[in-house]
Amino acid sequence: MRKAIFTTVVCIVTGLASINVYADRLDDFIQVAGCWGGRVLKSASIDGIQDPAQPSVSFTQNVLSIYFTDAISNLEVAVVDPRGGVVFQELISGGDNSIISIPLEVRSGTYVLLLSQPFYGELTGKFSVGGSSTRISR
Repeated sequence: MRKAIFTTVVCIVTGLASINVYADRLDDFIQVAGCWGGRVLKSASIDGIQDPAQPSVSFTQNVLSIYFTDAISNLEVAVVDPRGGVVFQELISGGDNSIISIPLEVRSGTYVLLLSQPFYGELTGKFSVGGSSTRISR
C-alpha cells in the first residue's frame, strides 16, 4: 500500500510528465500530459536502475519524429484523426540518443498523439494541421 501511495505521489509531484511536440516554429509546442517513470526498478541482480527519460516528439511537414535520450523498447505510438480513426499505430524501439521518423499522410484537423509503454507510462497530446501550416494546441 505504501509503495502504491508513493508511486502516486511521485507522479503528482512531478506534475504530470510532459514531452514537447514542436511544429514549424520553435515557439509552437505542446506539453503532452501523462505519467512517465517516477519509480526505481529492482531485480535480483541489479538495484537502483532508473526509468529511461521520456521521449520527445516533433511533427513537421507531415513527419512525426520521436527522439530518444535513453533506450526504450516496445513504445506504442498511435495517432488518431478528428473522427476517431487510427492514422498510425505501431510498436517501436529506439536506442540511446536516437531518432525514429514516421511519415504521416494527414489532412486538416486536430489529431491526438498517444505514447504508451507498459513499464514506464503513458503520454498524450494534440496537434492541429490546417492548410499549409501546422499548429500545436493545448
